[in-house]
Amino acid sequence: MKKSLLAFVGLVCLSGCATMQQQASGSATPLSIDYMVSAPFDQVWGKLVERATDRSWPLKTIDKASGIIVTDFSSLGDGISGWQALKQLAYEPSMFLATWAGGARMKLSVFVSKIAENQTRVKLNAHFEGFENNVTHQWVVWQSNGLDEKGVVDYIASELHAQVQPYVNSTASTQGSSTSNAK
Repeated sequence: MKKSLLAFVGLVCLSGCATMQQQASGSATPLSIDYMVSAPFDQVWGKLVERATDRSWPLKTIDKASGIIVTDFSSLGDGISGWQALKQLAYEPSMFLATWAGGARMKLSVFVSKIAENQTRVKLNAHFEGFENNVTHQWVVWQSNGLDEKGVVDYIASELHAQVQPYVNSTASTQGSSTSNAK
């Protein structure tokens, strides 16, 4: 009886570790936040560069012609302060016995394009990671909740006194409706 119980407990512990490893190695897709700002491209671009400078983003790529800004990782803090910052900006992954006091970091990708004379598309992808320091001892992706990306767009809108709304690709919706009408 004791051997059966011990074998069962051992099996449960091993399967729990296998599940945890699978979750830790899987990656979450960053939440894309796609907006249309009622302001000219050059003004929006200028405010994005200003925001990057104000927040000391570690810029990896900045190319106005293609409308791309990419940052390298920046720290959100170590220990409890990093974990608390991360919890406000992203969804905590479900991992057995995980602790997140090892640090938190993020990087951001921004795509900006002119839609019309006074309409600019701003698409942001924030990538968050927390260092799990109890079981896996590795960086683990946390899915963005969109607050940081929205904060960047709200800053642009506030500075330019512009309106912001979710970007909807009108050609994709037009194509979808013509396909459904053809059936």
